[in-house]
Amino acid sequence: MKAFDERSKYEAQHILTQLRESFAQRLQDSTPGEEGVSWMSEATKALALEKLNAIESKIGYPDVWSLYFDISVTQAQFFNSSLETLRRVNLEHISKIGNLVDKSAWSMNPQTVNAYYQATSNEVVFPASILQPPFFHTSFPTAVNYASIGSVMGHELTHGFDNRGRQFDKDGNMKQWWNQDDIEKFEEQAQCVVDFYSQYEVNGAHVNGELTEGENIADMGGVKEAYYAFLNELKYIHQSATQKKEIESIFKMTQDQLFFVSYGQVWCTKYRDEYLQYLMTVDPHSPDQFRVNGPLSNFPVFSEVFQCPQNSKMNIPSDKVCH
Repeated sequence: MKAFDERSKYEAQHILTQLRESFAQRLQDSTPGEEGVSWMSEATKALALEKLNAIESKIGYPDVWSLYFDISVTQAQFFNSSLETLRRVNLEHISKIGNLVDKSAWSMNPQTVNAYYQATSNEVVFPASILQPPFFHTSFPTAVNYASIGSVMGHELTHGFDNRGRQFDKDGNMKQWWNQDDIEKFEEQAQCVVDFYSQYEVNGAHVNGELTEGENIADMGGVKEAYYAFLNELKYIHQSATQKKEIESIFKMTQDQLFFVSYGQVWCTKYRDEYLQYLMTVDPHSPDQFRVNGPLSNFPVFSEVFQCPQNSKMNIPSDKVCH
């Protein structure tokens, strides 16, 4: 493929591998106050690690493409061509009844700018179209790729352990695999996220912290996992002092600052007020400005990197930070 070649697929897979490692490191960190999961029991951590390692990944495009040679499509008959396409797709769905589940099947087209985690199959999928600028390119600096597509990958991995994903085990079965004490501690942590995001407002309307709970948890986890994966990658590639200085001279900032700026840039959007108000009632994602400010204000590393004043909006008191 011209737009997404094998090198792109290989490098995207490598970033995802680093994100898994970063997730596993944070999961196993039991140091209170650090970016780990000190409140979770060792028994549940072990099962969570099993689930993490069992997550299947699909990068770029399917290994086997669906063929539609039997569809009759003509430019002059749009309506009939649409019906013919729907008929063919429905027949394809019907043919699956009574057969084994095709675990290689994709629920999203490669040309879709999106990504997803599917709990019932315990898989993450990153179509080729999101593996393009501004999210990813093989020529981008490490900080930019990890902040952009890396945070998306961390986001999807985190979905496997958020308020909904945690209800499914490593095989995709709906099952309570956490002990009850851990569930209660998780819900306490999750309530912090709900309350925090509910404080945000746009034009007098507050963000629905309960509606956006899962996506906010995934955003907060994703950027942290991406940042620590980025630090691990710098060690992995043995970046020289000269290379570091060159990147910092080009962008006029440190690589840590570049990481966070790049994270913010991928969520730059502009909506009409009316449409944004509508989204806030139906979209499980928070408005994009809060997808940046929310996670980063709850990530002390950010305020250290930019030397944000204490008790400012982006450097909130430690006892108010959601972990």
